[in-house]
Amino acid sequence: MVALFVISNSPSVVVALDNKALLVNGGYVDLQEKDHFKIKNRQITLEAWIYQEKPLPVWSGIFSCVWDSGSDEGGYALMSDGKSGLMFEFVPNSYGALLPTAPDTIVLKRWHHVAATYDGLKIRLYVNGKEKGGQAVESDGIDYDPSNSLSIGRFQDNDENFRWDGMIDEVRLWSVTRSPDQIKATMQKRLKGDEAGLVGYWNFDDESPNDRSVYGNHGTLHEGAEIGPADLILAGSNEPISAVLVRALEQTDIKNLGEIAETLSQLGLEATVAVPILQAKLGGDDPKVQFQVASALYKIDPLTKKMVVPVLIESLKVSDLNLRTQIASKLYEISPSLVGNEIISQIIPALQSS
Repeated sequence: MVALFVISNSPSVVVALDNKALLVNGGYVDLQEKDHFKIKNRQITLEAWIYQEKPLPVWSGIFSCVWDSGSDEGGYALMSDGKSGLMFEFVPNSYGALLPTAPDTIVLKRWHHVAATYDGLKIRLYVNGKEKGGQAVESDGIDYDPSNSLSIGRFQDNDENFRWDGMIDEVRLWSVTRSPDQIKATMQKRLKGDEAGLVGYWNFDDESPNDRSVYGNHGTLHEGAEIGPADLILAGSNEPISAVLVRALEQTDIKNLGEIAETLSQLGLEATVAVPILQAKLGGDDPKVQFQVASALYKIDPLTKKMVVPVLIESLKVSDLNLRTQIASKLYEISPSLVGNEIISQIIPALQSS
């Protein structure tokens, strides 16, 4: 089984092993109200992997510890912006609720890693390891008056209850501000549970909403929420993600070969182990997949230029003009001199008939 999620604005794939995730189904996990969820200092980080099934209303909650009494509001929450993006409700002391967003970042039916941080000076929102939104605000901490239970899969206050629809996995709450490099380094890996600053960690792999951090903040499932197999798989805490991706490439039936290749192309030198396997995958029937594999192969190892250029030229025969333009751009990037012959002869007829 092969899984699809997204890293750095391009889809990526890993092999499914034994991963489980929260299947929200309109339900939620109740983690109750605990003092150590009320992170008192100027630093906080929330993280999760999410899979959104369909368009959702604004406020649909991923991970929420907010209460709104009508006249007062307190806490923090990560949720949908009601469009195709992420929103973070954050109530700093003496400010009232702030709602920074990361618009146009969430694609339906794909896994995304999302995170929100605060360092006392600025809120930052990350999607797939990249900063996509935020707001500058200086404060000495978060206002928890009024306070609420922590929930996964819903946003609830005194008169509202907005549920997530889809899957949620690898939920992490930290009492420190994680840097972009720290987020990227562990977002594709399981944690051990004893990391410094980790307040709560719910990965559902034991088929329960139990907390795998040292605090043991175990939750309960409500209203149809369940835990089941998920096609998002992460490397072990000490395993390079490239090893997982190479195992995916070695499968005989790879439904998302192109996405695997794109992900490998972002791993730098770590991905060179996959070059022979990617070379063997060239020459298939799907022009888009061949474009993805050839582009990734060249990025990982530019010495494969003589092998990937003919594949890209052959892929120019695709009827999709947008894809053809992308292929032409890649060919120009690899070898500008080609634009005067093979590329032009392939693109002009399509432009004339469009």
